[in-house]
Amino acid sequence: MKFPFKNKPKKVKNCLEELLNGDREYIQARHIILNDLKANLDGEGISSKSNKHIHAVIAGTDRLCVSLARQIALVAHYPNFDDNTGKNRGIITFLITQPASNGPAALFSSLKENTGNLLDECQWKITRLANGSMEIIDKCPHSKEYIDIEFEIISAGSISEYIEYISSEENSLTTFFCNKGTLDSACRRTIEGKFHNLYEIDRESIDAKAGDGLIDTTAAQWVNAIYIFGGSFKEIKTRDIYNVKNYNSILSQFINIKTDVSAEWEKIGSANYTREYINSLKLSNVYCADTFMTKRRSITSSDAYKHKKTPFSEIIHKEIKQMAYSEHTRWNVEKLMNGFRAYTALESYDDEFGLINRKEHKVNNMAHINICSGDKLLRIDSESFKYDCFMVFAFNNILEKLK
Repeated sequence: MKFPFKNKPKKVKNCLEELLNGDREYIQARHIILNDLKANLDGEGISSKSNKHIHAVIAGTDRLCVSLARQIALVAHYPNFDDNTGKNRGIITFLITQPASNGPAALFSSLKENTGNLLDECQWKITRLANGSMEIIDKCPHSKEYIDIEFEIISAGSISEYIEYISSEENSLTTFFCNKGTLDSACRRTIEGKFHNLYEIDRESIDAKAGDGLIDTTAAQWVNAIYIFGGSFKEIKTRDIYNVKNYNSILSQFINIKTDVSAEWEKIGSANYTREYINSLKLSNVYCADTFMTKRRSITSSDAYKHKKTPFSEIIHKEIKQMAYSEHTRWNVEKLMNGFRAYTALESYDDEFGLINRKEHKVNNMAHINICSGDKLLRIDSESFKYDCFMVFAFNNILEKLK
């Protein structure tokens, strides 16, 4: 279903650098992941039936390399991830080959600084590769299965030693990132022959490509409109949360709304919030919109679509649960990176008995009850899960509208 507007909406640009308080390296990293790779991190896409996962290997520890990891963690979310077992989790590996006693510790500290509370919840480990075997030095003591991103920091004698170690890795779409001039010709040939992707960072070139930091935020503004429109979801009963007919009816209303989405976007900036909080709200919409093409590839990579057996919309109807769970998993990562945390066991217990005001606890303590598995979210806050379901229906319509 396409948006029946006579005129296409004009594109609206915002300065990402202003929203990010001058974080130029993140702007460069975002451009690399969304626009500059020879092949997408997920290739043609990872469908719900796929046994593939992405693996990003970053041979570098500077701010841009850390920003690359942050951007990958924000966009690499797929419907084949099982948030009960952790199967098909994406992996982000930092490879350190320079001898330095504090190298892994300094990198972990930088990664922690740039990913909020994500490392408190996701799987991570610090290892040393020597003589063909991997020794674990440290790891997360209490990771959650429902986080679909895992981090590794690996010390190795050389890049070639590490490449040989993982060359037989199965079911992985591996992209190797390094600074220009890092690889010798033999190592480059090996990576190009065995891995899915190779990206050598040219600092001057990527800074020029990233331009003035202005990005098209029109899709993000439509994401914001979805949350404004969310009152319509109340008519959907929890038992019918996957009933596509309900969402088709609401989608028809949504795509015909007379609301000026740009005006609603600007209202965020005029609200009685701190500048930092306003920026975080806008960035949240940008991060969600940045995954629209990832979601589309997840649908178009399915066998049913590739073999022209099933239309795009019907696949979404059939896979609403898997896609909605994936959207919630993405949201979990985003919120953790933005400084929110999950409830402790005691807080969850108190919440069960109505002893916690969720809204006040979120604002005052940055604790969000909905940072949890999809199954738990359905039980404790099914209203919020309806947004994840509706996003699955709306994203492709928004993309069509912006063509």
